[in-house]
Amino acid sequence: IATSYSKQEQTIPLKLPVESQSPQVKPKTNQRFIALSIDSAGLFYVENRQVDLPELREDLARYAAEPNKPVMRLRIDAQVPWQKTITLMDELKKAGLSDITFDTQTAGR
Repeated sequence: IATSYSKQEQTIPLKLPVESQSPQVKPKTNQRFIALSIDSAGLFYVENRQVDLPELREDLARYAAEPNKPVMRLRIDAQVPWQKTITLMDELKKAGLSDITFDTQTAGR
């Protein structure tokens, strides 16, 4: 599932993976999204704030404690080693955050 990205998130330079164009699913009007990014150097970001792994865990625990857990938008540079993505997914799983979406770009963009 791909979602569009906001100007704020474009400040982290990422080359998102490419997919074919498909219809977008409209999010619920009350749904909140949190951007989790991994740049080409393998650095983690929560929204636009660079974090290390312990800080990431703290942030995820805080989001998991919310009554209406947000959707976690994964924005991962296409050149990131697969293990970094798995590390992030594992931390999400441990925190109990399972509502996720991956940002991509369509071919020709």
